[in-house]
Amino acid sequence: MMGTVEKLSGIRLKNYLDFRKDPLGFLLKTREVADFVELGASSYVVHQPEAIKQILVTNAASFQNSVKRLVEACLLLKGKSTKASED
Repeated sequence: MMGTVEKLSGIRLKNYLDFRKDPLGFLLKTREVADFVELGASSYVVHQPEAIKQILVTNAASFQNSVKRLVEACLLLKGKSTKASED
């Protein structure tokens, strides 16, 4: 199940601002980097389906705060895509 792990290049603040400006574009960019992308400060983007399942289902209790943030991010993305389609 283990895939490649790479640290995202660039300045963390710029990466954060890029994410805030275009979350979907940022995630697509990280997908080109590796299966697991380290953002710094113990934060990762995970693109491997089996690893996502293990985090969200098998080990959910260990990742409770992370899962909560993931759900919030998904809701944020859904809201942005809905707003964009209304414009």
